[in-house]
Amino acid sequence: MNKISVIIPSYKRALLLEQILSVLVIQQSILEILVIDSQSNDGTKEIVSKYNQNSKITIKHFDVENNVSLKRNKGILEANTDNLIFLDDDCIPDNNFVEHHLNSLLNDPNSVHCGNIFFPEDKVMSSNYIRYKESRHLKYRYEFNQSNLDFRTITTMNMSINKKIILENNLYFREDFIGYGMEDNEFGCQVSDAHILIKRCKASITHMENNDPLLFAKKIFHTSRDGVYKLKTVNREAVMDLPYSYFFELDYVHKSLLEKILVYLIRPIFSIKIAQVVLRFMKLIDHYSLLYFPFGFKYIFASYYYEGIKKRIDAYKSTTEVSKSWYSDNVK
Repeated sequence: MNKISVIIPSYKRALLLEQILSVLVIQQSILEILVIDSQSNDGTKEIVSKYNQNSKITIKHFDVENNVSLKRNKGILEANTDNLIFLDDDCIPDNNFVEHHLNSLLNDPNSVHCGNIFFPEDKVMSSNYIRYKESRHLKYRYEFNQSNLDFRTITTMNMSINKKIILENNLYFREDFIGYGMEDNEFGCQVSDAHILIKRCKASITHMENNDPLLFAKKIFHTSRDGVYKLKTVNREAVMDLPYSYFFELDYVHKSLLEKILVYLIRPIFSIKIAQVVLRFMKLIDHYSLLYFPFGFKYIFASYYYEGIKKRIDAYKSTTEVSKSWYSDNVK
């Protein structure tokens, strides 16, 4: 019988982890769940122990340095099956999650498979911000589009892969990505360079992301300042293929002088000070569905991305600088 290992990198999300485990332990075909932690002091280890004692599935807890790439790689090394699922610790799987991933792997063991991302329905209905986040994923869902993904659209929070493919192609996550972002996209670049397809599958998760656009704007800032900056040192071509690069990467090579001048004139419009004002306004009207302005969110996040580019001189140099997490950074 084919079995699967579920790898969950985690840090201080005990309540969400318990929700995830409660769904996984009633699903078929799981040999083990590997929770890769970093000395969380919120009861994470105790929750893993409780579910391990009360389940037929082996559930293991590991502590490593708080680096998501290191955690995923630890899961790969510890896994005792050929079929691996990667699941983030703020993603609640649906009831057929494992079945869909396993079927995809058995039907095509030589590809990577990424599933659907949903947001809580009640929040989609009550929050313009979550409604906007939901809309960004619609075009990638299996039900609407079965075309392949690429390094820009790979979703490692809901992904399955055959361990043999990883070992044969040395497909590990780069552990020198510090802070937030782009280690998954760099993994996607490795996959594409190995001529491995990234396919969509039916497995779905509900992303329980924080309902605060400021925190997401900080993610975008750090993705730009730290993650994209690092990716640029190892794969500049990939960075130039990212959506924001045309407008904001200062060394982007435009096709004509006119394009370059237009972009130069447009950039100052994306100001973090203006974005902060727009953000306050968007938060005030967040629960009024008739006042849904997706362009406002696009402007905010583009502005924070551009600010990250301008602050790359301050990019994290070591994991000790991010010990408190990027959430505590003083970018407003």
